[in-house]
Amino acid sequence: MSNDDFSSVFVGILNYRFFYKVSKNNLNIQKSINWFENQMVDKGWNLGFRQFFKNFEKNSYGNQDYSKHYNMINNSPSKSESDGKVVPKNIIVISKLFLKTSKEFYKKQKVLLGNSWRFRNINKLRLKLPDIKKRKKILLVLSGIEKIDKILLDYIIKVSLSLDTIKIFVKPHPILEINKVVPLKNLPKNIVVTHDNLQNTLSKTLIVITSGPSSTILESSSLGLPLILPNIEAGTDKNAQRHQLNKKSYFIVNNENELLTKIKKLNKIKLNSSIKNNKSLVGKKLNFFK
Repeated sequence: MSNDDFSSVFVGILNYRFFYKVSKNNLNIQKSINWFENQMVDKGWNLGFRQFFKNFEKNSYGNQDYSKHYNMINNSPSKSESDGKVVPKNIIVISKLFLKTSKEFYKKQKVLLGNSWRFRNINKLRLKLPDIKKRKKILLVLSGIEKIDKILLDYIIKVSLSLDTIKIFVKPHPILEINKVVPLKNLPKNIVVTHDNLQNTLSKTLIVITSGPSSTILESSSLGLPLILPNIEAGTDKNAQRHQLNKKSYFIVNNENELLTKIKKLNKIKLNSSIKNNKSLVGKKLNFFK
């Protein structure tokens, strides 16, 4: 017997049992809303509500307040999952870009466009951004996936040795401590680990580097920042296309040498027409808050 994902399975069962116990105590739940990634914990929650409160199945909602990544196909339910009632009746997404992809495996899945809590300040923040010419910060945002983050850190460590007069900031993902990927003592002195709020950090950043299933891709693009995407996983280009990123403001690199070259070029130019004209991304392309 494997103990893989034991915690997720256990919590999923607890979620299911929660609704069973509530129903036995004659409590009437009329609506269910859960953070929905279509993981095992979600399946237990949605099955419990839909099975024990059948009269209100139509009021089952799964909130996806995040950007949907090309490779995270589990975020979009299948017909068999819908038939098995382990997914909500309604999925709430934060961008028109995700209305179609959420129905990729089941065309009848009901998908709604809702507001974003996580990205609610993006528009206000963009309007308050200081002149990008004054910025110097280079920011690497990790994904929380160990294999991807290991490669990203290997790249940035090698790059930092050639940019020893420039500080490079690294923001770990909340689910994975950086010292579990690389010992902190192995980081060059010009690499600084930051735990500051991401949006605050982005407001001071010149260049953003990330890879993997990270909402930073859309946040950076929304703020009009140059974005470097190391081509670490399959579908890096497809993911950028699906998110309708401005072709002039994102750059795919295949190794640390290309990463170094691109950083040097962007750090020298700092401001170009593609960045100036990127204000239309929020509201028109990303449709956050609409």
